[in-house]
Parts: sequence; structure tokens; C-alpha cells
Amino acid sequence: MIRLIALDLDGTTLRSDGTLSDRTKKALKEAIKRGVHVVVASGRSFHSLPLCLREIQGLEYAISSNGAAISRMLDGTCLYRNCMEEEKVLEILELMEPYPVSLEGFVDGVPYASREYVENPAAFGAPPGSFPYIRRTRRPVEHIREFIRENRTRVDAIDILAADVEFKREIEARLAALGGLYVTSSVPHLVEIGNKTAGKASALAWLSEFLGISREEILACGNADNDRDMILYAGVGAAVDNSSDSLKAAADVVTADNDHDGVAVVIEKMVLRGEFDGKRSKDQCNAFIGKE
Repeated sequence: MIRLIALDLDGTTLRSDGTLSDRTKKALKEAIKRGVHVVVASGRSFHSLPLCLREIQGLEYAISSNGAAISRMLDGTCLYRNCMEEEKVLEILELMEPYPVSLEGFVDGVPYASREYVENPAAFGAPPGSFPYIRRTRRPVEHIREFIRENRTRVDAIDILAADVEFKREIEARLAALGGLYVTSSVPHLVEIGNKTAGKASALAWLSEFLGISREEILACGNADNDRDMILYAGVGAAVDNSSDSLKAAADVVTADNDHDGVAVVIEKMVLRGEFDGKRSKDQCNAFIGKE
């Protein structure tokens, strides 16, 4: 029996235009009405979560910044925080010193970036589709690296803009050599860094214990590399059809894509119909939701 649903947002629960479909809203509201805990699990900082989520009454908790924090949706109270180590923040800043790229710093649930990046994301190689989101959610500061340094004891996460594939690989390799970090990516143009014990799975484990729910009673839905640990942790891990092949292989279920209500399909069939006992093989799970 599923008692908790953990949902990635971008590319999973949200459509490609950033909205929440009526069918998905209905499925979430019905699950909450039946006593199921519905939890956001996003790489976004808490204060950049979309307003459409506020329409879902009873949506209680949000895992944000790739597992760096858990907050109550109603009032923003932080229940759990897994900040980066001060030493590692300084090591990352030193590592990035020779590179003229933009950084983002998440501090106390708020995303900050350099003013020139927020005003002109194109100059830093950000993809055009991300411009409205960047301008809407990032708080501009004059000198982002110095800002991160000054707030090094309160950093939830750091993002590095890495639009070039080879540069991204180089930075990921150098961060791996640095060690003691959680490094992931939710979109192709970002390298996302957190504390070594961060990740959606570790935050989900804390929250499920807090709520008295076993991992076998969790359904987790995602689409990207930063969802992999959560997908593997949950009793049922569902990947939408627009996920990478590696995430699909890791998941128990592959559902429709994010523009065709894949999350709603899983919830309707595995939670709302009450037919799923949580003890099925991967092939049986896929057959259960009608996915070949």
C-alpha cells in the first residue's frame, strides 16, 4: 500500500511549459484526500517552487535543493537542513577561480546569482527556455562568488553553469577528485553540488522516518540524474517516458511523459484504484499501469 508519494517537479510532474495539468491536480488532491502524504522532491530551492503547488491544499512537505532541506509547504518552516561543509564551499570557490563562468548559491532556501547573469543569461550560455525561470527566481547580487564566501556556513547548494558538454565533464571530474561532495545534474546545462550526505533519497529517508512510513510504502517519480537515488530508495520508483535510458532502467515503472500526465497515470492506477499491493516485479508493475 502506498502511503507517501515523492514527486520531482521539472520534467516530471510539471509539463514542459512549467504548468500542472488539471488531471495531475485532480490525482494529487484525491490522493491527499485519502490520507496519502504527497511530497515535493525538487532540485529547486524552497523559495523558487512554483506557485501552482500552493493550490494543492494538504500538500505538506517539500524536499528542496536536491535534499539539502525539508520544509513545511504551509508556512515555510524548515524541519531538516543538510548544509554544505564550510571547507568544501571554499574548496569549490578555489577550484572555480580560473573559470569565468556563473555560479548560483542557495542560502537558507533562497537562490542567488550574479546580477549580470540574471539580467542577461544568454551571455553565460544559459538555454533560452530557462531565461524566464532564472529572472523570476534568482535574487541578483553584485559579486556572487564573494557572496557565497561570506555565507559559506549557510549554503544549501551550489550550481555551476556548464552549457558546454566537455566543460561540464571536466568540472564533474575535478569535483569528483576533490571528494566529499554530492554532485548531480537535473538539466544538461547545470552541475549541482551539495553536501556529501545530501540527495533526495537521504532527505526522503529522514522524512519517511519522521512520518512513520516504510520505504516499501513510498512511490517516487522522477526524470533526471538527481532523481536516481530517490527512485532506487522508494518501494516503487517511476520514471516518466522523457527520462534518460539509465533512469528508466533503474525504475520499477516507466509511465507516460510529463506532457501526457505520466505522474497522474501512476497515481491513478497504483494509489487511487487501491489495487496495488507493492509486491510485484518490475515487469508486473509496468503491465499494471499499461506500459509495455
